[in-house]
Amino acid sequence: MNKWISVMDKLPETPDPVLAVALHPRSVKPRVYAMCYAETRWSDEEDWAGSWNCAQGDGYGIPTQVTHWMPMPMPPPHTP
Repeated sequence: MNKWISVMDKLPETPDPVLAVALHPRSVKPRVYAMCYAETRWSDEEDWAGSWNCAQGDGYGIPTQVTHWMPMPMPPPHTP
């Protein structure tokens, strides 16, 4: 099982999707998102179309601060 990595300790080295824990402007509890990190910013778009900066947020429900991340887990085995 993967463990959560603090963004203070390490950031993803590739723009592959990861699970990210982020604070949400409309909630007091952090939420888990599938996100990508590249070029000093987090995005919910793998191809960077419509990317946004989590450090600022946009007031429309976008996470404002990513605190932790982990690689995506392997999917369950496919059974017919």
